[in-house]
Amino acid sequence: MAAITLPPATEVLAFAAGQAWEKCTSASLILAKLGLEPLWVTKSEAPAPLAAGDLVVSKSSKPNIRMFNSVARQLGLETVAVTTPSPIEALCITPLKVAVYGGGGAPFNHAACLGELGFDVHFISPEEIHGGKLSGFHAVVVPGGGDLAMLGQLKPLGERGCLAIQRFVADGGMYIGSCAGSFDAALTGDEFLRDCPYQRHLRMINAAVWNSGNDPMGLASPGVGVIRSRIADRDHPVTAGLPAEIDMSHYNGPFFRLESGAVAGATDAVGLTMVVGARQDFTAAEKFLTSEVLPQPLLIEKACAASVFNTVAGSFGKGRVVLFGSHPEFGLSLDLDKFGLPTRMLANALLWQASHSERHSLKTPDAANNKVNTPLPQRERIMRGVDDSVGLARKLLGRGEPRGNWLDENLAMSTFGASSPKIWAHALAGFATVAARMRGSLDDLAELISDAGDALKLNNARSAAGLREALRDFDNAIVHRVLPEAERDYGYEGLIELLDHTRSLLSRADAAFDVHLQPHPDPYHYSSQSPFMLVAGSYLSAIGLFTSAHLLLRLHHSQISDALVVVRAEEPGRGKF
Repeated sequence: MAAITLPPATEVLAFAAGQAWEKCTSASLILAKLGLEPLWVTKSEAPAPLAAGDLVVSKSSKPNIRMFNSVARQLGLETVAVTTPSPIEALCITPLKVAVYGGGGAPFNHAACLGELGFDVHFISPEEIHGGKLSGFHAVVVPGGGDLAMLGQLKPLGERGCLAIQRFVADGGMYIGSCAGSFDAALTGDEFLRDCPYQRHLRMINAAVWNSGNDPMGLASPGVGVIRSRIADRDHPVTAGLPAEIDMSHYNGPFFRLESGAVAGATDAVGLTMVVGARQDFTAAEKFLTSEVLPQPLLIEKACAASVFNTVAGSFGKGRVVLFGSHPEFGLSLDLDKFGLPTRMLANALLWQASHSERHSLKTPDAANNKVNTPLPQRERIMRGVDDSVGLARKLLGRGEPRGNWLDENLAMSTFGASSPKIWAHALAGFATVAARMRGSLDDLAELISDAGDALKLNNARSAAGLREALRDFDNAIVHRVLPEAERDYGYEGLIELLDHTRSLLSRADAAFDVHLQPHPDPYHYSSQSPFMLVAGSYLSAIGLFTSAHLLLRLHHSQISDALVVVRAEEPGRGKF
């Protein structure tokens, strides 16, 4: 859809300045579901009262004022009426359905942060992609990888799945990748193609991996931690509302250089953020297993000198591609779960897609199936899994210093500028912290589900279809399990399955507590043997999966809560402006 220009002296309803952009985004997406046609400002000639990134509703569209105020009130937002002092350009936001790839890697941070931002989020498997289910979505998000990184994500897709995603984008969909997920869709080295030839069918952007490696994994890591990125294109929709520089978490992933004409059907790519430095809480890959002073320059320093990009965007056919070599869905600390400013680029990318007219004919939720379990199901079983995990972590903490050598700095990798003993202690202490948050989330969900049950009794099936779907999705997320015959390198697991997996890793770490290992140059070589790697060494360790279980609760709390806001805003008695 082309940009809409609102002339001077246009009256709009807006969210008051200084409020959290996250809540404003969520409110606007709810307003879109209610049919109020919110506008996303992409360009404003005056610095105030509206700027790029703001979300408004034009009074010229005769919005339902009661609905607008109801949504704002339920989300704790203050609203104001604004008269534009100069022309503004904006895009009309329509409801958006987002698929998060669950066939490998770590999808939960993406799902939770996008859910909390108001997007309609669902996990999708390789089998569902093979079966054509992507046609029911506007965008697909492919996250960072598992133990086998890009190979672990691409193998379940195969040539058939890669071509299905490519067709989806060519027909008007959006592809968003982070880390391994961005490598999957970029121009890669010949060595990687020899081991994964079907990756050529997922190439959709004229951007090449700058730090390609010569091994089968295809990537040379610059390191893990927080890097500084400069906004290279201030006028692009993905960077709307951002300052000149931002911090982002980087976790081994690719940097990019722009190419021209290398991918048929793709436009020239645009570099959006450029790597300009590393903070103290960054560990260069060359220092993963040593604290010694190493010869310069390090790979991260070479990247800064070469002015490479860690975010790029382009068009492929009728669709759009946005690749993040870093992790906008991660927080800026070892916990990785406190989403911040980089997440706004994810939201912006999807808002940009939500204005794209080619893919807005999705089926509404089926209202015929009215059966919903409103009590919080299997709560006792969930809490047993939580308590068992905390008990195992406490047992490991009580064992003190290991007799084995697996925590030595030449065997246990440093990340985020922290030593391996500090990471180990932080992870073990973190189980009690995450468990307390999970208990709080379960309490909140129980109350929310009770409120939803009351709302369903008072509303007809059609208006409450979205709420029924959100409740059923949560029921399914609790008990979902990956089929035994499916080959998965992590990826989407249900809540109980995540807790079972967490306990398994903690038990294996306890059994291997006194193991002695031989030094190895690959910091991930002992991923399945070292207690450090099993418990704390990555976002796929026991503490990472335990945190993912909480992220899954956060996702479904957001989805149910937003659906309930819609139902309450649609209550009878609404009036027109």
